[in-house]
Amino acid sequence: MSLRTQDRGGNGASQRRRNYMRASKYALIIGMLVMAPFTVKADTITETFTVPQISGNLPNGASKSGTSFSLFNPALGTLNSITFDIEASFTLSNGGATDVHSPEFAVEFWDGSTFVTTLQSPTDGVTGNVSGTLSFTKTYVSGGVGLLPGGFDAFIGTGSMETNIDVRDEIPTVQPDSISMTFTNPETVTYNYTPSTVGAVPAVPEPGSFALFGTVLAVIGCSRLRPRSRRPDLR
Repeated sequence: MSLRTQDRGGNGASQRRRNYMRASKYALIIGMLVMAPFTVKADTITETFTVPQISGNLPNGASKSGTSFSLFNPALGTLNSITFDIEASFTLSNGGATDVHSPEFAVEFWDGSTFVTTLQSPTDGVTGNVSGTLSFTKTYVSGGVGLLPGGFDAFIGTGSMETNIDVRDEIPTVQPDSISMTFTNPETVTYNYTPSTVGAVPAVPEPGSFALFGTVLAVIGCSRLRPRSRRPDLR
């Protein structure tokens, strides 16, 4: 009889340990849920620019200036990546049915009077007087694979970036065919960044969140303070 009593006492201690571990796990999960909304998360800013319709004779095509857009302000935080999304539709005309062309657009970026880089649409050969769509969509990550031509830091600052667009033909076989290109507008440049915490007012969890977390901790504390069953004498 005494041995059975001792076994029950041992089993009770094991159960209390299991309850304590379970309560601790729940407390950790609740704590993470309470504090998660107040951690620093990445954010995005989307800048736009527009391009007028461009028409010209091939192969040289034509060139026009687009509108400018703002650089990423470093006071906002750390720039993680830049995504460019540029799209246009084109129409070839005044040519022969067997003329082969490779129309493309190239967007030049200028920081004031300094040339930064050119982003060029991928293109395939087309035959005859046809219409089609050209696009350039790509994300450049700071320090990552496929670095932005001209430098990632060129898009960081407090000024603006100017744009100039060229429309041309890479493999003309007959001249003078003509091309007309219309951009979707607006074209977008999206900055993904981690906000700076310097000078920022830290977010404070709601009192109810603290109360919930405190209640769980109190339950754990009470479970540790419960008196242990006295082990009976085996005599």
